[in-house]
Amino acid sequence: MNRITIFLLIGFIINLTSYYTFSQNLSPLKNGIKLYKQGKYELSLVYLEKAYKENPMDTKLHFYIGNIYNHKKQFSKSVEFYKRGIELSKGNEKHPFLLNLARTYQSALDYKEALNTYDQLQKLTDEYPKTYLYKGMIYYNLKNKEGVVGSWETYLQKDPTSPQYQSIRKALDIIKSENFKWSKQVSKGARGEDKKIIEDNKDKKEKKAPSSEKEIKEEEDKLVNDLKEKEKQQANKEIENSVSNVKVDSEDIEVKEQPDKKEGKEFDEVER
Repeated sequence: MNRITIFLLIGFIINLTSYYTFSQNLSPLKNGIKLYKQGKYELSLVYLEKAYKENPMDTKLHFYIGNIYNHKKQFSKSVEFYKRGIELSKGNEKHPFLLNLARTYQSALDYKEALNTYDQLQKLTDEYPKTYLYKGMIYYNLKNKEGVVGSWETYLQKDPTSPQYQSIRKALDIIKSENFKWSKQVSKGARGEDKKIIEDNKDKKEKKAPSSEKEIKEEEDKLVNDLKEKEKQQANKEIENSVSNVKVDSEDIEVKEQPDKKEGKEFDEVER
């Protein structure tokens, strides 16, 4: 074993020992939050639950444990911790809990509770303009055109610099158009089938001579209606694509530090 290898091995051992000592010196809460931010949710939960047994009144514990259960898609447990956190919090400290609670209801497809919670949060603060974006997504799933337009128009007014501005604007233009119709998303190959419909109808008309002017008119009307329906489906496909660009995955939870707040009062803002 040469000297370089020996020095590298010694350095590795020293770093590992230092990290272990540092971790041992951290409280279960700090260890849990540190692991959470590294994406190690299962290990983080072990430390946070230990801290919770020591201090079940700490709202920060409710916040992070609720987030972890959200990542694990155990929404009922997530809701439980967020609600308890809201009860224990004061003033503005309730806001992040309400936001995450609403997003959890939305992920669990409990749209009624999600909308009620968003409304509650919006009455308390204007610091989360994306609540209008999320409400619009719910109304879209409920096929509530008025709700979608109202929510997304408000979102664009409150956050005109949003990177999603153009996608939302395009989606609104399509929804408000006369051609828009609620329907299932058209498959990728559907648009290419338009020509086939026309050709098939042409072939039928050529092979079978119409017996009367009435039949000719009926066939022409049917063809026009088929094409109109295809256009409506295509318009709906475009809105689906526009909406998909702004969908927020329930797993995309990140925390953003707010270093200006004192320890013990810090509440990380959750971005989904």
